[in-house]
Amino acid sequence: MKIYVGYVDADEVDAFGEDGLVGPNSDGSYFGQYVEYGTNAGGLDEVAIGDGCNRMVPICVENLPDLIAALQEIQNNVEKIAEAKQLKKKMKSDGVAYVEDEEVLWDWEQSFQDADW
Repeated sequence: MKIYVGYVDADEVDAFGEDGLVGPNSDGSYFGQYVEYGTNAGGLDEVAIGDGCNRMVPICVENLPDLIAALQEIQNNVEKIAEAKQLKKKMKSDGVAYVEDEEVLWDWEQSFQDADW
Protein backbone atom coordinates (compact mmCIF):
# COMPACT_ATOMS: atom_id res chain seq x y z
CA MET A 1 0.00 0.00 0.00
CA LYS A 2 1.25 3.48 -0.86
CA ILE A 3 -0.11 6.73 0.50
CA TYR A 4 0.90 9.77 -1.52
CA VAL A 5 1.65 12.99 0.39
CA GLY A 6 2.81 16.46 -0.58
CA TYR A 7 0.35 17.37 -3.35
CA VAL A 8 2.03 19.25 -6.19
CA ASP A 9 -0.09 21.87 -7.93
CA ALA A 10 -0.84 21.11 -11.59
CA ASP A 11 0.70 24.45 -12.63
CA GLU A 12 4.01 23.38 -11.08
CA VAL A 13 3.88 20.03 -12.87
CA ASP A 14 3.26 21.84 -16.16
CA ALA A 15 6.10 24.28 -15.51
CA PHE A 16 8.72 21.88 -14.15
CA GLY A 17 7.67 18.43 -15.32
CA GLU A 18 7.07 15.16 -13.53
CA ASP A 19 10.69 14.26 -12.71
CA GLY A 20 11.15 13.72 -8.99
CA LEU A 21 7.43 13.37 -8.35
CA VAL A 22 5.31 10.34 -7.52
CA GLY A 23 2.02 9.47 -9.12
CA PRO A 24 -0.12 10.22 -10.86
CA ASN A 25 -3.11 9.02 -8.87
CA SER A 26 -6.44 8.19 -10.52
CA ASP A 27 -7.22 11.92 -10.78
CA GLY A 28 -3.92 12.62 -12.56
CA SER A 29 -2.45 14.45 -9.56
CA TYR A 30 1.22 14.26 -8.58
CA PHE A 31 2.86 14.32 -5.17
CA GLY A 32 6.29 14.89 -3.70
CA GLN A 33 6.53 11.87 -1.42
CA TYR A 34 4.80 8.67 -0.40
CA VAL A 35 4.56 6.39 2.59
CA GLU A 36 4.61 2.68 1.79
CA TYR A 37 3.58 -0.14 4.09
CA GLY A 38 3.28 -3.84 3.42
CA THR A 39 4.49 -3.79 -0.17
CA ASN A 40 7.99 -2.44 0.49
CA ALA A 41 11.06 -4.60 1.14
CA GLY A 42 10.42 -4.55 4.91
CA GLY A 43 6.89 -5.84 4.52
CA LEU A 44 4.74 -5.42 7.60
CA ASP A 45 7.78 -4.87 9.85
CA GLU A 46 8.60 -1.41 8.54
CA VAL A 47 7.22 1.66 6.86
CA ALA A 48 9.14 3.33 4.07
CA ILE A 49 9.03 7.03 3.25
CA GLY A 50 10.06 7.64 -0.34
CA ASP A 51 10.08 10.18 -3.14
CA GLY A 52 10.13 10.27 -6.91
CA CYS A 53 13.95 10.29 -6.98
CA ASN A 54 14.04 6.66 -5.78
CA ARG A 55 15.19 7.64 -2.30
CA MET A 56 13.64 5.73 0.57
CA VAL A 57 13.98 5.69 4.34
CA PRO A 58 12.77 2.52 6.08
CA ILE A 59 11.38 2.94 9.59
CA CYS A 60 10.65 0.02 11.90
CA VAL A 61 6.96 0.02 12.87
CA GLU A 62 7.99 -0.24 16.53
CA ASN A 63 9.56 3.24 16.15
CA LEU A 64 6.48 4.90 14.63
CA PRO A 65 5.25 6.39 17.94
CA ASP A 66 8.65 8.02 18.44
CA LEU A 67 8.72 9.30 14.85
CA ILE A 68 5.21 10.70 15.24
CA ALA A 69 6.24 12.44 18.48
CA ALA A 70 9.30 13.94 16.80
CA LEU A 71 7.29 15.15 13.79
CA GLN A 72 4.58 16.59 16.06
CA GLU A 73 7.23 18.52 18.00
CA ILE A 74 8.56 19.95 14.75
CA GLN A 75 5.03 20.85 13.62
CA ASN A 76 4.32 22.56 16.95
CA ASN A 77 7.52 24.59 16.63
CA VAL A 78 6.75 25.56 13.02
CA GLU A 79 3.32 26.81 14.13
CA LYS A 80 4.81 28.74 17.07
CA ILE A 81 7.37 30.38 14.78
CA ALA A 82 4.62 31.42 12.35
CA GLU A 83 2.55 32.82 15.23
CA ALA A 84 5.57 34.71 16.56
CA LYS A 85 6.23 36.24 13.13
CA GLN A 86 2.59 37.34 12.88
CA LEU A 87 2.69 38.76 16.42
CA LYS A 88 5.88 40.67 15.65
CA LYS A 89 4.30 42.22 12.54
CA LYS A 90 1.16 43.04 14.50
CA MET A 91 3.17 44.75 17.23
CA LYS A 92 5.15 46.78 14.66
CA SER A 93 2.02 47.79 12.75
CA ASP A 94 -0.10 50.88 13.21
CA GLY A 95 -2.86 48.48 14.22
CA VAL A 96 -5.96 49.61 16.02
CA ALA A 97 -7.70 47.54 18.68
CA TYR A 98 -10.56 48.18 21.06
CA VAL A 99 -11.40 46.74 24.45
CA GLU A 100 -14.91 45.46 24.91
CA ASP A 101 -15.98 43.51 27.99
CA GLU A 102 -12.35 43.01 29.05
CA GLU A 103 -11.40 41.54 25.67
CA VAL A 104 -9.13 43.17 23.10
CA LEU A 105 -10.71 43.16 19.66
CA TRP A 106 -8.67 44.08 16.61
CA ASP A 107 -10.15 46.18 13.85
CA TRP A 108 -8.63 43.93 11.19
CA GLU A 109 -9.85 45.91 8.21
CA GLN A 110 -8.54 49.23 9.51
CA SER A 111 -5.42 47.88 11.17
CA PHE A 112 -3.95 45.72 8.50
CA GLN A 113 -5.27 46.95 5.18
CA ASP A 114 -1.74 47.94 4.11
CA ALA A 115 0.00 44.99 5.78
CA ASP A 116 2.14 42.81 3.53
CA TRP A 117 1.70 39.57 5.41
